[in-house]
Amino acid sequence: MSTIPETFLFRYNVPISKLTALPTELSAEQLDSSYSIPLFQRYRIEPEAFRSRFTSGHRLSTAEAPPERPDDKEEKKKVLFDFRTGWHEDGLVITSVLSGKSLPLRCDAGNMEYSDGIHFCLDTRDVRDVHRGTRFCHRFFFMPCVSGSRVREPAGFWLPIHRAKALPNPVDISRFTLASRVTDSGYLLSVILPGNALTGYEPDEHKRLGLHFAVSDTELGLFSLQHSTLFPVEEDPSLWTSIELV
Repeated sequence: MSTIPETFLFRYNVPISKLTALPTELSAEQLDSSYSIPLFQRYRIEPEAFRSRFTSGHRLSTAEAPPERPDDKEEKKKVLFDFRTGWHEDGLVITSVLSGKSLPLRCDAGNMEYSDGIHFCLDTRDVRDVHRGTRFCHRFFFMPCVSGSRVREPAGFWLPIHRAKALPNPVDISRFTLASRVTDSGYLLSVILPGNALTGYEPDEHKRLGLHFAVSDTELGLFSLQHSTLFPVEEDPSLWTSIELV
């Protein structure tokens, strides 16, 4: 039996559709399913392992699917995760849809390593032969709400990439537009990333970008675009998937 994961046998190139314009008013479900990006693999990490994501090189245990919760044994509730992306010369829009939860969201701005949300990485040059972040590599964390806050609004954070050779220009996260809707079984979250806030975002000249995303949920586990967090995906842009702006 080969020890090489199946996702390493292919180099994926996902086409991303163009938007007619960046929305002036953002909704929680901004993009429809025609903008969906396929998940090439699904991984599960145990809740107690979330803390080590930021501190131990992402060496986490995985399994094929999250274990059933007691209340699911009869009802067999379906877990749904859908990630959507659209592009424009002025920036990117992402929408994340998650359902299948039975517990409240855990979103702690002071404890992101053990919070529910979306990890999003972008390389505006899609350099495939480097294993450390460059100044064109960006890493963000978005959460649908902030636990304990009176106003349940979404929040976004820029995060440094471990071992990066260089950092992008300072990112003013307040320029990002976020909208979310928390439901009984999950949430919908949309974000506008303005192009002039992303170092090297020049879609007229560079039509291919590097992309990685993962949704971490303290109840359901981890949904990752391509590779398991057994590998240092968030710090190695050569492991990110290529997207083509069409």
